[in-house]
Amino acid sequence: MENRHNQSQESLLSILSYEPETGKLQWKHRPRSFFKADHEFSRWNTRYSGEEAMTARIDGYAMGTVFGKPMKAHRVIFCMVYGFWPEYVDHINGIRHDNRLSNLRASTKVENGKNQKLFSSNKSGYVGVNWYKRGKKWRAFIGINRKRVYLGQFDTKEEAVIARELASKEHGFSERHGCP
Repeated sequence: MENRHNQSQESLLSILSYEPETGKLQWKHRPRSFFKADHEFSRWNTRYSGEEAMTARIDGYAMGTVFGKPMKAHRVIFCMVYGFWPEYVDHINGIRHDNRLSNLRASTKVENGKNQKLFSSNKSGYVGVNWYKRGKKWRAFIGINRKRVYLGQFDTKEEAVIARELASKEHGFSERHGCP
């Protein structure tokens, strides 16, 4: 995958340290060569050196500015540890600010989508299940290879949920896919 951020593993490791068990990033002391003036060097290191980095939250993700560019912490961490920028970094447990190394994995858009939480607009309480008003039945669907696959109509919501769960397992969706 191309380096979308123009930052190498080496450059990130020069300014940040990472604790894999906690998922926290910390600013390192920066050498004088990073700054134009002595007062900038002194001020930055006094204020930030040793402090937790990338603590802002946007849409649940830890974020911050690195070399003047806004970046998501989980992507920076992945590059720091593995040396490349993957297409996507998936939070296995679905908690967007949980950046422990054991919770991060490289993924594709499709794989990442299979670990997605339930959308707030969902009315049935289950992913891929909805009420068909005209037919007065519950329907089940699943998305496979960017196509919506119809799983059938059912008399009860429970039957539609079971059909969707079976299809999810068959197609490799995570167990937490569609959880609130």
